[in-house]
Amino acid sequence: MVKKTNGILQTKIVNECFIDDHDRQSMAARSLKQDDLIDSVFDFAFDKLASIEKTLLKFINSHLYRYNIYIKQIDIQYFQDGLNLLYLISHLENYFIILNKYNHKRPISREQSHTKLQLAFQLMNQISIDIEEYCRINDLLAGNQRTLYRLLFRLYIEYNSDSNNLLESITYLQPV
Repeated sequence: MVKKTNGILQTKIVNECFIDDHDRQSMAARSLKQDDLIDSVFDFAFDKLASIEKTLLKFINSHLYRYNIYIKQIDIQYFQDGLNLLYLISHLENYFIILNKYNHKRPISREQSHTKLQLAFQLMNQISIDIEEYCRINDLLAGNQRTLYRLLFRLYIEYNSDSNNLLESITYLQPV
């Protein structure tokens, strides 16, 4: 930085941070460990993604049928506003959520979507699912499909007694 004081130019070195602390921690953690399972499937075994999606859809629809909600495919548009995620968590944990504050079928603003997703994340944290380790609200709002798969996969592992079969089918990936 150069500053003029009393007609004299003074220089000063200033460090600017382009990466916030959360991103720095994420990058450090990622460099220490291998990519997670969902990243591996997306990157190296895209053909297995269809079977994962089918299993997750069966799990999701089996819980959302009571709300007359049917998800056709795992797409961010079905979960980006947070409402279906709230329905899913409330059914899994037998919660009764008063949705008059959150019940906007199509959210008017990004803030409403953020509020619903924040409530869903708080509920998951209360039931000891540390979901923020796997995904962030802003990633869901930005439309990150991998983050959505991580979230749904985490719920599937937590609540489905048959989750070992899916894990076994994924973990035996053929090397490329």
